[in-house]
Amino acid sequence: MIDIENSAVIKMFTEKVGIKERAEGSREGEVRAYTDAVLQIVKQEFGLRGMQEVEPRIRAIADGQKLASLITPALQATSVEAFKKALEQVL
Repeated sequence: MIDIENSAVIKMFTEKVGIKERAEGSREGEVRAYTDAVLQIVKQEFGLRGMQEVEPRIRAIADGQKLASLITPALQATSVEAFKKALEQVL
């Protein structure tokens, strides 16, 4: 099981979000950073094909909190299908 609180991946994406937010100074920056983070995790966990399956739905989310809430399911899901179920709960 992944230690989410101490995960290097989570820390990296959290830093990325903070940097992009400051650089862009907007909610759009937060959304873009979380979108990128979730997609990168999904690609890492389930490959390019898995990422392509969920990318349109993830990119349609315009709420940073909703996107942030997908990081843990992306890391913990055992399949892209399991992640899709978590994604549906957010939508």
